[in-house]
Amino acid sequence: MIVKNLSCFSTDHPQSGNPATVILNFTGNAAEMQQYAKESHTAACAFVLPDQVVRFFYPEMESELCIHAALCAAKVLLDKSNQKTIHLKTKSGNILYFQKEDAIYQIKTCIEPCTKEVFAQNLLSHLLNTEDFAESLPCQLASIGSPKLLVPLFSEQALAQLSPNLEAIKDWSIKQNINGIYAYAQLSENIFAARNFNPKTGLTEDIATGVSAGALASSLGRSIKIFQGQYLGHPSCIEVNYEASDTIWVGGKIREQ
Repeated sequence: MIVKNLSCFSTDHPQSGNPATVILNFTGNAAEMQQYAKESHTAACAFVLPDQVVRFFYPEMESELCIHAALCAAKVLLDKSNQKTIHLKTKSGNILYFQKEDAIYQIKTCIEPCTKEVFAQNLLSHLLNTEDFAESLPCQLASIGSPKLLVPLFSEQALAQLSPNLEAIKDWSIKQNINGIYAYAQLSENIFAARNFNPKTGLTEDIATGVSAGALASSLGRSIKIFQGQYLGHPSCIEVNYEASDTIWVGGKIREQ
């Protein structure tokens, strides 16, 4: 068994990026993968299995896709083969395409349809414990593989001061079959700060969330850069390239721990 510990969406900061563990040649079953992920004390594990299949486990659950762990797995395999592109398969058979451009590792994703539901402000206030919402930006469900509720806030200060109701978010997410809330604030035209809360995974807050960043780019319809994790002591940078109405590349730098 080969184990690699990496941090995805890293910056020049020594503690930057969202940690992931990549495991090759694991011979256990799904229950043993889940137990390994729970005991690894990392945000996510990517198990690279025969035939280029990759399975993703958070401490408390398996996921069809975890972008930061997928990118870390791609880095391990690309660096080993000295190639620029690679593809992997998820548990359900979906093909994941990756590419490396200079120091940036990217994954190709596609926009998934979501309901155009309107969310009452009192519900949002209950979940996030704030009323500092920005009405000029999208507040909606969006997905590139994991449905998120995007909630815009009035300022970066409001984002930094969030103290969300995590149990309420967990219960609401389970009932609605939604994978948490992505609260964000606009810093300039195409630059944003964000925080991701999806406590049903076993983590109270994510350091950097590629699926949420991609979902935000899909709702905005343009390429963006997102800073996340700075309030957790792990500043991270996610770059999202919006190529067309159904194609989005999510990527960033990756460092070995």
